[in-house]
Formats: sequence, structure tokens, C-alpha cells
Amino acid sequence: MTLNELNNTLSEAVSSRKIGTPVSLRIHLQLSESQVDLVDALAAVMQVALPVFQTNARKLMACRDSGEDQLTTLVSLAGGQTVLVTVGRGTIDNGCLHLLLIGNHGTVRLEGAEQFEEESLELPDGPNLWKSPIEESLRRQTAVELPEIG
Repeated sequence: MTLNELNNTLSEAVSSRKIGTPVSLRIHLQLSESQVDLVDALAAVMQVALPVFQTNARKLMACRDSGEDQLTTLVSLAGGQTVLVTVGRGTIDNGCLHLLLIGNHGTVRLEGAEQFEEESLELPDGPNLWKSPIEESLRRQTAVELPEIG
């Protein structure tokens, strides 16, 4: 699985309207590469995750584990929705991704997506609006208000 495939899966789930209006998204990505930049990886996943919602992000809180092998962000959106993304590194042989998209009428669950293609985490050319707020939240150790990101 790649980030593009993840993007397509999320787009199809939302456009089918089977789950109703998206309310919450949870993504856990575990990478085998122990030297991957967690901020870059998380920023790449956020670019895929947030377009699911038709509203702007308002607040972001990021935190690392004590060993600095895991990074988690919680994003609160203007409509009350939440996005929780965790990226870990170096503890498994092959990357895997688990996703839960909760709507007001159902859920979409993607589990056991073994063989996640870690190369697909490359940040696209151009600005990534998530990297700076993630770094700022980590530095300040508090939630940060977001400008019109979404």
C-alpha cells in the first residue's frame, strides 16, 4: 500500500456516503526503517488524512515517546472532528498501516496492511503545511493554533 492508495481508499469511503459524515480518523503507521525522520513521515500522512474532512484544522498537539521512536499528533478541526495519527519506526520487519475512519453512520477499517511501501512517504514537491506546526508543538510541548490549514 502507498499513500496514494490510502488517499484513494479514504476518498472512496467518503464519496460513497456509506459512513455518513466523517467524524474521526485514526491512523497508526509503523515503519521498519529506524532512521526515518518521524516529522517528515507524519507530515506526509497528514497531507492524506486531512482532506477527508470538509473543514479547517484549528489545533494541533504533537508528542514523542521517550525513546523518540514514535510521534503522535492530535488535530482538532473547526467542526469538532478529530484526527489522531501515530508514526513509529524501527520495531518491525515490514511497514504496516492501520486506519479507522468513523462517520456518523458507520466506519471504515483498514487493518493489517502489511507491506506498506515506505518509499511512498516522500514529501511531495512544494510546501508541506504540516511540518512547521508539528515541529512547533514538539518544541513548545503544547498544542498550537493553526492558520487556515485544512
